[in-house]
Amino acid sequence: MWLSRLSTAALLLLVLVLPVLAGTMDDYHEAIQTLRCDCGCHPQSIEACACGRADQLRDIIRGQVFGSDGNEPMNAQEVIALYVAEHGEQIRIAPAAAGFNLLAWLGPLVGLVLGLLAAVALVRHLASSRQPAVADGIPGGSAPEIMPGIPSDDPYRQKLQKQLEEWE
Repeated sequence: MWLSRLSTAALLLLVLVLPVLAGTMDDYHEAIQTLRCDCGCHPQSIEACACGRADQLRDIIRGQVFGSDGNEPMNAQEVIALYVAEHGEQIRIAPAAAGFNLLAWLGPLVGLVLGLLAAVALVRHLASSRQPAVADGIPGGSAPEIMPGIPSDDPYRQKLQKQLEEWE
């Protein structure tokens, strides 16, 4: 009977503790995925880096999140804020989407939208400047002046015009 009560109490304790541990594991993974390893090799997250310094940082962050370092347990945002305060914004894998860093996130999108608007405006301008009328069989409106500056009653001009009409 006492074994049944003990196992029930252990199960109840486990049910109450598991969500807390799951939450702290989520905080731990969020912190090591967000922070960059400061080892100096190829910039990677603490989670992805395979160097010895990343192992040390993972142990330190695990202690901070779970409170096994002798201090109060911290959530992911507190750990990230601590490292950003120590090392600056460059310790993050990706810049925070706030303040001036928001430009890094929105800049490409704004550039794409402005480029599309410019392309649409250019196409509309080119489409409206075309003359769809056809005159004298020549696309684009009236026939161009063959010999500008020469009067239309000039005999050579009339002869040339006649030969061009016969040639067509």
